[in-house]
Amino acid sequence: MGSQQLPQGNVTGPIPASVGDPRSLYPTPADATKAIQERYIYWTGKLNDVSLQLSFAVIGANWAVFKTTDGAIQNGWSRASIAIAIVGIGANLFATWWIGNKLSDQVAYAESDLGRWESEYQSNTGRETEWPFTTQIVAVAKSVRFIRISIPVVAGCVLLVGLLCV
Repeated sequence: MGSQQLPQGNVTGPIPASVGDPRSLYPTPADATKAIQERYIYWTGKLNDVSLQLSFAVIGANWAVFKTTDGAIQNGWSRASIAIAIVGIGANLFATWWIGNKLSDQVAYAESDLGRWESEYQSNTGRETEWPFTTQIVAVAKSVRFIRISIPVVAGCVLLVGLLCV
């Protein structure tokens, strides 16, 4: 068996398309960034919708399984499942209100001094940063996404435990 010949020339792969190249899915880096942002908005909105629907479904499933309000309330697992779902809905509403207020504050901050906002834009462009949001807004938003995932799942698991213990 002979030795393999090493590849010659461009060993990193094909030459990337240049900006504005019609072979590229996105004509500019800004268009690609906008596409990511649009999908982020879509999927986080979808997460909000699905989380709320699942929370309501878990509450409804408790009533369906235990037949009556009294039946659902008398079972401790059912009571816990319903409480977790309701607390999750409340936390989601509160967090949505809070983030909305903080975003409104950020708009007012931007509009109050356009020169400062332009300067912040220039200093944050091309860097991984939370701007134009605040660290607090980003942290709360990440936590809310986690809550939106975990609350209906936990409430559903508690309901399942209640079903197995009946």
